Amino acid sequence: MKISKKLKIKPNMENYEKARKEITFKKAEKDIEFFKKGKLNAAYNAVDRHLKDNPDKTSLVYIGNEGEQTYTYKQLAEESNKFANVLMSLGVKKGDRVFLLCQEYQNYTSHSWEL
Repeated sequence: MKISKKLKIKPNMENYEKARKEITFKKAEKDIEFFKKGKLNAAYNAVDRHLKDNPDKTSLVYIGNEGEQTYTYKQLAEESNKFANVLMSLGVKKGDRVFLLCQEYQNYTSHSWEL
């Protein structure tokens, strides 16, 4: 049984293998916004650009030992910003390298966007 059949919310990509075979850089570039000189902000593309039109749309479904938890784009952005503020309070600045080592847990995604 596919894991997607067990989920309360239907995933955007139900067949990863099919999507992986069909994706090309030309197709992907249509959905990704780049900065000048071709720089990429993954957090912006994955979360922030969806905040204006879809803040309450589900952006992440986490399935762990405690069950299933969902996060909207707004919630994920808020969690990500909280973690960014923690890093800044510790003196981390733009350009610094940060290593995040943790077990798989629900906030890993929001924390990794800020690195």
